[in-house]
Amino acid sequence: MAIHCNPVSGGALSKLRKHGPGRRPPGAGAPLHGYRMSFPLAGTLFILGAFGAFIAGLIGVGGGVVSFPLLLFIPRLAGVGDFDPKTVAGIVVTQVFFACLSGGIAHARSGQISRPLAVTAGSVTLVGSFLGGLVSKILPSGALLGLFGIVTILAVFLILVPGISESAPGPLPVARAALVSASVGTVVGILGAGNFLFIPLAVLFLRTPFRLAVGTNMVVAGLSSFGGFLGKAVTGQVPFAAAAAVVMGALPGAQAGEWLCRRLSTGALRRVYAVVVGLVAGRIWLSILFP
Repeated sequence: MAIHCNPVSGGALSKLRKHGPGRRPPGAGAPLHGYRMSFPLAGTLFILGAFGAFIAGLIGVGGGVVSFPLLLFIPRLAGVGDFDPKTVAGIVVTQVFFACLSGGIAHARSGQISRPLAVTAGSVTLVGSFLGGLVSKILPSGALLGLFGIVTILAVFLILVPGISESAPGPLPVARAALVSASVGTVVGILGAGNFLFIPLAVLFLRTPFRLAVGTNMVVAGLSSFGGFLGKAVTGQVPFAAAAAVVMGALPGAQAGEWLCRRLSTGALRRVYAVVVGLVAGRIWLSILFP
């Protein structure tokens, strides 16, 4: 089936930038979410989706922490599209669900998932993310970007806290797991990203071994992102054409990331996590402080 795509002209992009991302400049005929799908844009989204999902499979973060800034800045810099933070959140929450579905299956095969934690955290996170997705409708884009910057800094700080145990997990503290999961799910529903918070919180407050937290988070992230996806979809915040292009890259990317995860030590995975989230935090704060 042939797909006819009309590329955005340079003039249309100039108008989009002049009047702000996500807005309809007078006479420009820009569609909802401020972009027109083209083959260059679809190819860019495919590559970004694959890279974000690769990081998801590698360190179990869902991929949103990487995909959010990439989708916000790269299409604009490449001159193929221009997404505002609210549109990016709708794309990312869709990509994360499919990346986690693919990566979670791979982690389950290698036995790196805690079923009791996955069931408890996943069910609570699902509800929290759905509510967060509804709340995000009334929040301005600037608030979403600021919240994203705060949670990335928090995640880096938590993962670098010394004394993380790699011993076998004890009985699951259900109440504590529910509180952690509700917090993470709400953030995910609002931002479309934020599952990366679950790993340091599970390690520090639930005493879950790091590698087991990575695998389990793929299941939790998949459920929370599905709830967030539903919340955003029913309120018209998901640009489905762009999301589909990202998902096509995410499916193989997550499998490749999990393959590498099995071959790295726990210490190496923690360092990779800190570097990835730290770089994202730095880029987000640069855009906030120097717009």
